[in-house]
Amino acid sequence: MTTTVYDLINYEGGTVANYLEFGGPNYKKAVKAMELCLKNDSKVILMVTFGTIARADVMAEGIVDAINRLKPDRPIVTCIRGTNEEEASRILRAAGLEPIFDTEEAVRKAVSIAAGGKA
Repeated sequence: MTTTVYDLINYEGGTVANYLEFGGPNYKKAVKAMELCLKNDSKVILMVTFGTIARADVMAEGIVDAINRLKPDRPIVTCIRGTNEEEASRILRAAGLEPIFDTEEAVRKAVSIAAGGKA
């Protein structure tokens, strides 16, 4: 996944300020992950999952919890897939986030935002 997302960002003309993976048994640690991301000087946070059996709804709940606790000062782009995607979409939309299901589309949006485009 790392190489794919890095390559897509590069192809779109963007750069990576930070990469953090919190999958596997740690996928419920969105608050800590966002704390680490916010320590970097970035213009947008792009969250991409390639979940298969991972609970997309649990990840979405974690992201919303992290946003509510940490009040990030930059836009967040989400591309979350996995079990219970429909519920994840509902959770993200209720928090004002646009769920995206295509990695390339999410990368394009994040790079556009970082370049000064609208969120």
